[in-house]
Amino acid sequence: MKKLTNFQRAILVSAFASLWISLTMWFTGNEMVALYVGMWTPTILSLSPFFEDRVRSKRKVKMKTKRVGKNPVGRPVGWRKHNNVAARIIKMRRRGHTIREISETMNVPKSTIHNYIKRGH
Repeated sequence: MKKLTNFQRAILVSAFASLWISLTMWFTGNEMVALYVGMWTPTILSLSPFFEDRVRSKRKVKMKTKRVGKNPVGRPVGWRKHNNVAARIIKMRRRGHTIREISETMNVPKSTIHNYIKRGH
């Protein structure tokens, strides 16, 4: 069984707290308030995957950057691949290939090829 993350623990604690408050309200005589607060529990539990995905996506963005040399600014991991694609496009264009041939060969949209050629990467 996997260990729970801090986020998952917080979701479970808030759901149990909502349930506990609802039960307390019910047995003290505030039935309407208890029903209202009782609806928070399934709402919290059903929205937790949405917020968990948001937290994971932010973590992935942070993990995709790395430090290069002594440069204090992290560069995206795929920056070398991006430059290789640009270099291949420029080489193929210099050899006389049409933009259509390049886009079919490399599975790159024509607009991207035009951008690379304009910038002269």
